Amino acid sequence: MKFLQKGRYNKIKILDTPLILDTETAWNHDENEPKTWIVSIQVYFNGKTYLFRKPSEWIRYMSGLIRTYDLNNERRLIIFTHNQSFDLSFLLPYIQLYLPAKEDRHALLLDEHKIINYRQGGLDFRCSFLLTQKSLEKLGRDLNVEHQKKVGLYDYDKILYQDSTLSEDQKDYDIYDVLSLNDCICKQLALHGDDLRTVPLTHTGYIRRKLRQSCRRDRYYRKNYFAKTKLDPEAYKFCVNAYSGGYTHNNRMMKDKIIIPEKHGKKYGKHRDFRSFYPTILRKYPLPWGTYSVYYDITSSADRLFHGDITVKEILDLSPKFSTITMLELKAAWLKDPEISMPFLQKSKCFFNDHENDFLMKIDNGRIIEIRNKEGQERTFETYVSGQLLRILSEQYHMEGTILKVYRFVNREIPSCVSEVVDELFKAKTDLKYKEKDCEKQFGQFAEETIDAHQNLMLSKSLLNAIYGCMAMNPVRPEFDIDYEQEFPIYISSGKFTDDEIAGALEDYYKGRNNFLPYQVGCFITEWAKYLLYEFMREIGWNNVLYCDTDSIFYLSDDQIEKRVEKLNKEHEKTAPFVVDSKGNKIYYDVFEEEDDFLAFKGLHSKCYGIITEGKEGPELKATIAGIPAQTIIAMKKDKPVYLTREEELAGITKYKKLHNPKVKMDPWKALDRLNDQFVFTINTGTTAMYYNEKPGIIDIDGHQIETAGGAIIRKLESKIIKNIDLCEEIEIEIERGNLS
Repeated sequence: MKFLQKGRYNKIKILDTPLILDTETAWNHDENEPKTWIVSIQVYFNGKTYLFRKPSEWIRYMSGLIRTYDLNNERRLIIFTHNQSFDLSFLLPYIQLYLPAKEDRHALLLDEHKIINYRQGGLDFRCSFLLTQKSLEKLGRDLNVEHQKKVGLYDYDKILYQDSTLSEDQKDYDIYDVLSLNDCICKQLALHGDDLRTVPLTHTGYIRRKLRQSCRRDRYYRKNYFAKTKLDPEAYKFCVNAYSGGYTHNNRMMKDKIIIPEKHGKKYGKHRDFRSFYPTILRKYPLPWGTYSVYYDITSSADRLFHGDITVKEILDLSPKFSTITMLELKAAWLKDPEISMPFLQKSKCFFNDHENDFLMKIDNGRIIEIRNKEGQERTFETYVSGQLLRILSEQYHMEGTILKVYRFVNREIPSCVSEVVDELFKAKTDLKYKEKDCEKQFGQFAEETIDAHQNLMLSKSLLNAIYGCMAMNPVRPEFDIDYEQEFPIYISSGKFTDDEIAGALEDYYKGRNNFLPYQVGCFITEWAKYLLYEFMREIGWNNVLYCDTDSIFYLSDDQIEKRVEKLNKEHEKTAPFVVDSKGNKIYYDVFEEEDDFLAFKGLHSKCYGIITEGKEGPELKATIAGIPAQTIIAMKKDKPVYLTREEELAGITKYKKLHNPKVKMDPWKALDRLNDQFVFTINTGTTAMYYNEKPGIIDIDGHQIETAGGAIIRKLESKIIKNIDLCEEIEIEIERGNLS
């Protein structure tokens, strides 16, 4: 082993071999006074595996490594775990109290229990799940590694102690976790051409690196693009308040009903997806790559003299030259047509200034149908709306209120150093599909050549999809530290939230050589996505749209509707950019592609629906239910796990039926009928996590002396019910017609 220099002018050196770490834990199953502890700690390092039973044993081992390799801030060992937040919840108290260099620590967290990176002296802890975005089981399969994770050999319902004798199956399970992860890390590094100096912290880091390299090669980009987009604190807050993710919604008019196209007078049950949706918007649509300014401010007399009473139309007319964010102060809003099944005014983006209880609202899946003051109240709420969303709201809603302020951002053509990366990955996705099919035809589905082609295809897809995540990275983020010298861990946030602190953070962001993407571009990508969805839903017809999620729509259709959809598709294609694939074909962005038709659809609310499609052996059910696992292991047969899917559980198939008749077939129609907000899962229930910590010590559990400092308790739920999240409260609305026009 040797140390690798981080860079020519960088003093930091990285040991060229990582340490692979995993833990197995238990808890006392006492809901009133829960206690948790480590049962075993597995390590793979320098070709050897180790199995420790107590934290003190692992601490002695790590202390030896620190001495042997003289680890310190400039000489570092990278340690990979696959669920870092869980594993470190048990180990961090020991690390901080018994290993050196606590004063030289750095914590990068998303929140209290989501650790991206923790470094203390020469120990650098990384999370391989955040790097790969896959479970260890799936990662090992996809990378086709030698040591596959053992599944189903560990009985988590059985309480084990630090002095319990582990069975051979349990030892195999423990050791294969670290062997498999080591194989996966090696393949992951090779797949991306990395070593331990260059591997990023998270999956998004791969595409950030590719974009950064391209932008640095463009000698004009930083000065002529990035520097000119620098936000001040107020403009930044406008962007944060206006920004929201994708649009996910269920048609409330058809909620909880099995929708069969023929019974609704329609010929088809259609499902369409936008091809590479966010990359399409980035490549084609006007985005704020330029400077910005205040266009209108109601508090400025000069603006009032120049603009008078500014109108929504005046703001919308600024497009496509400018993108805009408008601050609205509203007293009331209501849908112009109560039959609109997909409303767009988002309750979570309305700011009530502690007066929310003074309003009456009718809410549908988190979207506002109607809102007004309660009797005797004269309250207002604020909302920040981008130009395309303002266009939608002006078509869908009557709004009573005032325009307070408008920012306008200059739209510019996407810089070539960014578009080239998007096009490269877009083309690669198509070419690698060809290659995978060719390899499968020539060598077979499970041949190494086919598996490698599939890996490269998945890699190009994931990089392409991750581009948006880079664009939407908030430049002002809270910082956290973890301190276990207290009676419990202290998560210290130094978040920069005052105007001065925001200004300082923005200054640091735009000066930092590793930063290169304007935050406002990411904010407007999702707004354009909403508008494109809206365009197609409007053509389809509100009474035909069943469900949509970010880039897809399920809907009822006939030949006339399909003609309208295809006509709009052709209109989009006229101005769509394209790449030429390896076979000479033009592959266009901005295409609303057909997926498999469905025979029946049933939706409950966002992220909760089921469809029946025509499969090879007859009708098949595919269910999407947020919070409910797709499948759960119910037994092992000949070292292979037996799963029960959520669709099977919906159909009434029990563990007994599945185990005694493995070929039992589910009735998809019965299962879809049982999909409702009262259905209770008892197999596919998922788990819940509870975190707690205490100072390291020895406790007595059932006569066993156990070293522990607390940690995380992962508990399988006995049951889980599909919950109604509509929050739909009927109210009568009588509003004076004082519209915002």
